[in-house]
Amino acid sequence: MDGRTPKYETRSDRLIAHQTDNIMKPMAPTYVALLLILAEGSAHAWHIKNILDDRGFEEWVDMKTSTIYKSLGVLEKKGFIQGRKEGDAGKLAKKIYEITELGNETLYKQIQLCIKNPPKPKTMFDLGLAGLFLLTKSTALSVLEEYLTKIDYSIQWFETIFQQFNNLDEIATTDPEMMIAGTPAKDLQQMRRLYLIKALFERPYHAITAQKNWLEGFIQSIREEQGQFEFKEE
Repeated sequence: MDGRTPKYETRSDRLIAHQTDNIMKPMAPTYVALLLILAEGSAHAWHIKNILDDRGFEEWVDMKTSTIYKSLGVLEKKGFIQGRKEGDAGKLAKKIYEITELGNETLYKQIQLCIKNPPKPKTMFDLGLAGLFLLTKSTALSVLEEYLTKIDYSIQWFETIFQQFNNLDEIATTDPEMMIAGTPAKDLQQMRRLYLIKALFERPYHAITAQKNWLEGFIQSIREEQGQFEFKEE
C-alpha cells in the first residue's frame, strides 16, 4: 500500500467501501442529527437550526450556528448531502441541502448503531455529586435545589409541548402556521411519523421526571439527616 486514497470505478463501489470501513464507527451526533432532518426533506441551514432547537436536540448536538454550517460543509464534502443555490445567483442566494443516496445508506447504518449501542452518557452532575462531601451542607442543598428548579423548568417545557400535541387538530385549524416541534401545525398534523416525534419528547420527559423524583428524595434525606452524610464544616 502506498498510502494513497483508493479510487473506485463506480458510485456503488465507493458506497460499499464506505459502509465496510465505517460499519462499526458511529458518526458524531451532530452529523447524524443533520442527516436525520434532511432525510425528511431538503432544507436551508437556518430551517435545520430551527428544527434542532424546537425538537430539543441540544441534549446531544452542538447547537451553535457556526458548527451547523461547518458540519453541513463536511457532510457535503463526504458526499452524504448536496447543496444547491436557490434564487438569484450571488452571495445573497440561499443554499438548500438534500440528502444523497450515500447519505441515506450511511444514515441507515448509523440509526442502528445509535439504538443498539449508544455511547455511554456523560454528565457533569455525577462528577459534581462525587465531590459533594467537600461542600458545606448549606451549599450542597443550595446547588441541588438550584438544579431541581432547572429540572422543573424543563418539565414545564415538555408539558407545554404535550399540550400542543394533544390540541394539534384544533391548532392546525385555528393557527395552521404555528410552529410545533419545528414544524407548522398544519404539516405536523399530516405527518405519517408523528408518533416518532412524540416519542422523542416522551422518552426524555420520563427520564427527567424520574430524575426529579430521585433528587427530591435525596435532598429530603440530607435535610433530615437520614444517613451518614459527610460535609465540610460551615
